[in-house]
Amino acid sequence: METAVSGGIHPGLLNQRISAIIDYLHARQGEDGEFPTLRYFCREVGDYVTPTEFPEWHHFGKCPFAVANIVHHITHIDHPKVREIVRKGCDYLARGMEANGVARYVAGYAQPVYFPADIDDTVLALMVLRQHGSPFVDNRQMLTRNVDRNGRFYTWFMPRWRHAPGPGNLAWLIRDYRTFEPRLREKSLAYRDHMIKEFRESMEPGILANVALYLGENRVTRRAIASVVADVERGTVYLGYYNELLFAYFHIARAVAGGITAFGRLKDRIVAEVVARQDQDGCVRDGFATAVAALTLMDLECWDHEALARAIGRLADDPMFESGWVPQHYCNDLDGIFLDGGAELTAAFFLAALERWRERQPG
Repeated sequence: METAVSGGIHPGLLNQRISAIIDYLHARQGEDGEFPTLRYFCREVGDYVTPTEFPEWHHFGKCPFAVANIVHHITHIDHPKVREIVRKGCDYLARGMEANGVARYVAGYAQPVYFPADIDDTVLALMVLRQHGSPFVDNRQMLTRNVDRNGRFYTWFMPRWRHAPGPGNLAWLIRDYRTFEPRLREKSLAYRDHMIKEFRESMEPGILANVALYLGENRVTRRAIASVVADVERGTVYLGYYNELLFAYFHIARAVAGGITAFGRLKDRIVAEVVARQDQDGCVRDGFATAVAALTLMDLECWDHEALARAIGRLADDPMFESGWVPQHYCNDLDGIFLDGGAELTAAFFLAALERWRERQPG
């Protein structure tokens, strides 16, 4: 079998790997467009999940997270199967949006609501829908008013007085709160108080970077962007729902590629972090994180960096091409209870990195 050579990839192997992932994703996508986000429990398994083919990984509901990330990262690939994946993915995301243009980590139409909508899934879904001309509610005020006094974006959409001037936003948020709060209270008052505090206060640079990517670099996002820059330069990046520094840096690099110029000054620090985490064989933690590292370097235009060549070589030789794709950790809760990922999400990030590498090769 052809193998990766000289830190790069034999062209025949590269084409084979890319075609194999496209076929895999096309076959795995649900009829409704879903790619499931799966959950691994670090403690006792929750009673709200169902088993999957992957030992210890569980399905927990109709989630937009994996679908939005997959479609966003493979949408540039000109292939009929990819176009079908994108079309079905957009339909899935549009169907899961709330009436006022926000998204939940588990769609409200699919099961009872136990938590508020969040800004991260909202902007990830909206980026895809906007890019492909799919219909969506452009309730920008819901996003731009979901900030603290320093202009930093909260992760969760909760009733806040800043939403009062919006087109019915505060009333919607109050109704939504009255829907999920009693369900939290059913577990215990302590649990309810713990979760409400989390929903009111959570914010983190890795999510602020995603919001900036969607809203752009402007008067509304200027202070949030500056706070991310300051956190990175001070070495005080808070790691919450994305608890790996590499993932926060990946989102920042993705925003740089998307036009957020203020993040450009962080390039050297981010590249140094990727290099420090990489083993001699090019691996960074696991296959998924290695793909993230490669995409980070690409987004920062580090095409000639030896760390990128090592990462690409490692991706091409990953044993998952033979043994099968598996979920690997991307995001998580704040209490150390579970990790979330997806087999198709892992494969799609491999595909994005390998296809972008192929596009750069001569001939």
